[in-house]
Amino acid sequence: MYSTFSRLSALVVAALLLVMGTGCDSGVDPNLQTENDEPAVQFATSSVSSSRSADSVPIEVTISNAPDREVTAELLYANAISETEATEFGFPGDAVVGDGNAYVAGSVTFPPNAEGDAATATVDVPLSGTSDVDDQLTAVFTLQNVQGATIGSRNRFELVLGAITLLEENFSDEEPAPFAVVDAPDSGSSWFLATFDNDQSPYMEANGFGADTPSNSWLISPAFDFTETNGETLSFANAKNFDDGGVEQGLLVKVSTDYDGEGNPEDFTWTDITNREGAVYSEGGYEFVSTGAIDISDEEFQAEEVYIAFQYITSGTDGGTTELWQVDDILVRAQ
Repeated sequence: MYSTFSRLSALVVAALLLVMGTGCDSGVDPNLQTENDEPAVQFATSSVSSSRSADSVPIEVTISNAPDREVTAELLYANAISETEATEFGFPGDAVVGDGNAYVAGSVTFPPNAEGDAATATVDVPLSGTSDVDDQLTAVFTLQNVQGATIGSRNRFELVLGAITLLEENFSDEEPAPFAVVDAPDSGSSWFLATFDNDQSPYMEANGFGADTPSNSWLISPAFDFTETNGETLSFANAKNFDDGGVEQGLLVKVSTDYDGEGNPEDFTWTDITNREGAVYSEGGYEFVSTGAIDISDEEFQAEEVYIAFQYITSGTDGGTTELWQVDDILVRAQ
């Protein structure tokens, strides 16, 4: 059985998730940040999808700056804020916390000075296989009772049951691919891969401050075939700093079905989906937030070659006419 502290902590964590949503970075200018050597445990990725026919789903947890002591953590299924029901999973009877608002789904242990493969641990979350639900539903997991380290910023993990993952990119290979950076003629700056010693790094960044001309740079996905799927959604993490008084927002999100994959994107037709219902964007301070699932299942997008683009624009090149934007954890799903 789990301790009273464990149960109370689980409920507190679930409540905090309701208020805070996903984790965020330090909110400090990367050029001014100091390195953080504090050992931290977090999820390896922010989400994964699975069919309900699978026996279990592996969820990876990582540690950075491992100390010279053992580190342990529990994986919590937050039933109270999940779309799924606990019956979707094969949790043992003693995993329930309190009145069923949460379940301890498993635990991980990292040895002292964990590096390489030892710095990643996996919890196999069992699926019950008894659900008769066909809809795509999201289960939320978080970390709790971390002993010997702190909890990193990626402390919300979403398991989407019944979903198909068409693309999941967090730029961990430290290169933009499979995305392409395409600049409009005379763009003063370009999207680039940025790295820093924080939990979100690496990510794609655009910053037109100090450029020779205003910026118009595009970060464009590979082509998707939406003719064999339905219920397509897009989500991504984003962070902002500074304000451009000449534009409503320096980051625009667009979809095209006639882009040729290599030309000047300005010569093709794009549908602006930036401000679709429910989409969330950073308000500044380098704070990463998740957009949530943006619906891109429009009938006009049901084509064999569908491109998604992140367009970065500025009205000028100095303070008050440029914004800095960062993009990460890009996820395209379908049913």
